[in-house]
Amino acid sequence: MAKKLPHTSKQMKNRILDEAIKCFAKKGFEGTSIQEIAEAVGIRRPSILYHFQTKEKLREEVLHYLINMWTKEIPRILITAQDGEDRFTSIAMSLVDLFTEDRNRAFYMIREMLDKPDEIGPIVSYAIKPWKLLLVEYIRLGKMMGTIRKDVTPQTFLGAVLILILGIVTFGRTISDIFEIEPATSNDPLIRELLRLTKTSLYHDKNPARRKKTDASRR
Repeated sequence: MAKKLPHTSKQMKNRILDEAIKCFAKKGFEGTSIQEIAEAVGIRRPSILYHFQTKEKLREEVLHYLINMWTKEIPRILITAQDGEDRFTSIAMSLVDLFTEDRNRAFYMIREMLDKPDEIGPIVSYAIKPWKLLLVEYIRLGKMMGTIRKDVTPQTFLGAVLILILGIVTFGRTISDIFEIEPATSNDPLIRELLRLTKTSLYHDKNPARRKKTDASRR
């Protein structure tokens, strides 16, 4: 049975990008041909090149497509979040949801980071720069106001969170089997632990007695 094709040019472009992510995740950029992506979409090779003039251009568009999926949610989160902790949790979970909705997205990002680390870093950094600066400033202001721990380095913290999210989505099921975490078919326990670890390492304890004891132990 023939695949039902999208009606509009934008829908077709997004369909190509979605299939390209799956193909790149499975075989890598170098190991995937334009023909394979065309067959996955259900169109001919020239139709891919109509939307994306080169394979390299397609790769670039895939990366921006993924980034835009996440960053378009941030303004809504910043407006609707009740407080700082809620804002952080919502932003982190929006990234978790992006990758768990289709694990190929996480596999693709891991592959790109391994295959082209010198290229992928600057591209992603530039694409998310406004939101990266916003989150860094949020942490900096939280440190000044005393709600965020003084020993937190914003850029390092955000980088660690991204690594943890990608790691859980990519390897979570295997890790759950190794440590007999139930249910092994879901990453939910690991994601909950990720949020607990990141929140406790970012924010001061709201209980004054516990906070005083923790601060004393850090000296």
